[in-house]
Amino acid sequence: MRARHEHEEKPFDPRQRQPRDVRAHHFALNPRHRRNHGNVTVLYANPYAGGGGFYMRSSEEWDKGYQQGLRRGIEEYEIDFIDGPRWLAELFNALQIDQSMVEFWFDEIEHIDEEQAAALFALTLYRGSGFPRSELEQLVSDGVDVVLYQGTARDVAGEMLDDLDEEGLVAQAAVYFDWDAYGQFMENSIGTAGDEQSQEDWDERVSEADGDLGEAAYRAVIDSHGTDAHGGPHESFYREALTEWGASLRDFMDEEQYAHDLGVEGYEFTFGGTPYMFFPS
Repeated sequence: MRARHEHEEKPFDPRQRQPRDVRAHHFALNPRHRRNHGNVTVLYANPYAGGGGFYMRSSEEWDKGYQQGLRRGIEEYEIDFIDGPRWLAELFNALQIDQSMVEFWFDEIEHIDEEQAAALFALTLYRGSGFPRSELEQLVSDGVDVVLYQGTARDVAGEMLDDLDEEGLVAQAAVYFDWDAYGQFMENSIGTAGDEQSQEDWDERVSEADGDLGEAAYRAVIDSHGTDAHGGPHESFYREALTEWGASLRDFMDEEQYAHDLGVEGYEFTFGGTPYMFFPS
C-alpha cells in the first residue's frame, strides 16, 4: 500500500476503543442459570500404567469405571476427548481437564452454550493456562462479566467506519484510502472499457510508477483533482467518490491499518472456527 504522509493527522477519536456491538456477557454457570443445551461429549479414561481404559458419557459412568479400575489396581488416568462439538473439544483442551475434573466437566461445563464456552475459553486464553479445579468451581459459582465481540479487529474498525457520517468518512478516507485496491480497480475498469487511448495513458502511468498500481492511481487522482494542504489528493476526490460511487468509497478503506491505528484494546482469538475479540475489564 502507498505510504501515507507522515505529517497527516489521523482523524479518529482515540477514546473509541470498542465497537458498538460489544456486549458484557454475564458468564453465569451455576445451576440456577445453567440450561441443558443437549451437548453430549464422550471422554476416554486411559490408564497411565497401561491396561484397558473405558469410555464415559456421564459422571456416573466415570465413577463406575473408576471403581472397577481400583479393583484392578488402577488409580491414575489420562482423560481424552473422543467425541462432541468442536468448540467443546477446544474448551476441554484449554481447561486441561484431568481426572479430578471429570465430574465437574459433565455436571457443570458440558451443557453450556457456545457463547458461554467462548467466554470461558477467552478467560483461559488470557490467563495463559487452565484453571485449578478450586478456581474453576469458584468462577462457575460466582459468575463473571466477560466482554466479547464476534469478529476480528478489522471487523471492529469496519463497524466504526460504517458508523461515520459523510464528513467523518471523507476525513478518514484522506488517511485510510487503500490506493493499492483502487489501483487494481482502475486497472480492471480501463481494461474492461476497451478505450485504447485510456489504456495507453494508464499503461504509461504504471510504467512511470515502476509497476506500482497504487502509486499510478495516486498520481492520476492528483493530476485530476489537485492536492490538499498536505500535498495529498484534494478532498474533492473523496467527496466525488462518496456521492457518485456510493458505498464504493467505503469499499476502498484500509480497515487493517485503521484497526491498528485505533489501538483496539482487545485480544483476538478463534473459537469453534469463529473469530472473537476479548476485551479484558
